[in-house]
Amino acid sequence: MPLRALRFAGDPDLEQCLADPGRRLRVPEEGLMVLRVQAALQDLGLPVGLKGLDGNFGADTGTAVSQFKAGQGLQPTDPVVGPGTMGALDAAFAVDPPELDPAFREFSPLVLHRRVDPMIAAVLAELISAPLNSWRHMTAMRALAPLNSGELTGIVAFSRIRDLRQLVLDRAAPVQAGGVGARLMVDTLIDQLSTAPGRPVESDTLGTTVSFHDTAGATFGLIAVSDSVFRGKARITLSATNASLPVSLTEVLVHELTHFRNQPNADALLATPDGDPGTYVDPALSVALSVNTEQRSGRMLSMFVEEFAARHVHWHVRKELDGDPLAQIRLLPEELATAVITYLVRHLALFRSNGYLENINKRPDGGASRFRQAALWLRRARAYQYSTRPEHEGVVQARIEQAAAFCDEQATVGSDEAPSADGLFPLAKDFP
Repeated sequence: MPLRALRFAGDPDLEQCLADPGRRLRVPEEGLMVLRVQAALQDLGLPVGLKGLDGNFGADTGTAVSQFKAGQGLQPTDPVVGPGTMGALDAAFAVDPPELDPAFREFSPLVLHRRVDPMIAAVLAELISAPLNSWRHMTAMRALAPLNSGELTGIVAFSRIRDLRQLVLDRAAPVQAGGVGARLMVDTLIDQLSTAPGRPVESDTLGTTVSFHDTAGATFGLIAVSDSVFRGKARITLSATNASLPVSLTEVLVHELTHFRNQPNADALLATPDGDPGTYVDPALSVALSVNTEQRSGRMLSMFVEEFAARHVHWHVRKELDGDPLAQIRLLPEELATAVITYLVRHLALFRSNGYLENINKRPDGGASRFRQAALWLRRARAYQYSTRPEHEGVVQARIEQAAAFCDEQATVGSDEAPSADGLFPLAKDFP
């Protein structure tokens, strides 16, 4: 009999623990299956150690397992999760019918059908409970609406990407963009993101958004999140100092959902001519570098706008989580402009620059070319959608235009004192 509790159902390791007397979870196992057990024990009031939910089955997790077994009258009370323990944990959290599980709210049916990981659904359920006019609530709705329509196939962990394989292949056109077969594209993605059984996923990529075309030409996609994010091991590192910040599952979801919502806009940016004078301060240089390097300038532009949009929305959500929901009202256009300049100077690898931005930054014109380029790209960023709420979107769009105007002014008159940077996350000031 399969597991009934949504928080466990569909996990192949936990299903095996329930059904196979020879399969046990014990020290020193690690992975998402351990993390799910740790979360359940913690929710039952049994602490799993100072490191918290890390997906490592250590001595503290073993003690919590033994305490649970003793409370359930299970013998022996050894620190091992087998069929009896797994069955008791499942019974403690099972809801009938499962699609009405209050822990996952509107996302429960999606968890039941393995389209959304239960830990992701729990985060989205918390976000959707936030005030209706908040960026958090908007983010959750940004997930729920396309999931329900099928535009978003699912949101899963890297190690569970295979759960979405057949759903994608059932809908995808046999041949995708660039002449790549859908089956090859999906299987290559699975190979890249999955790991051998029992091994933790380690990757510099915290999340990824992948798009496909169906047989009618419509776009749909999926989102996958690194197992390291679930396990609290993901960090953003500031290359200049090697300082780092932890990254939560909430923040990665905000980032990737912004990418997903703007996929059509990203495609439009990619189609921008490399010599467009409304996009590049030096169109001739842009064309030459596109021809002579492996990176089109259009790809660099698209990646800049994608990251700007995701990091601006991330900033809004972060401010709310920090208890400062009015930060967006206080944000000055010049602060946002300075944040953009900071990224164009210090974080070129993020946009996979083909040498164009390096050239612009080195010009002996007091930064005038850099400010003009920032103004042009900020105006291209207005093609993106930042919020589904008109009152939010109007404020953001106006501020981006004002930030572009500030850059135009700086390119002409200059300034002896740069404003502080704000409005994107992360910035150098956010690191310890």
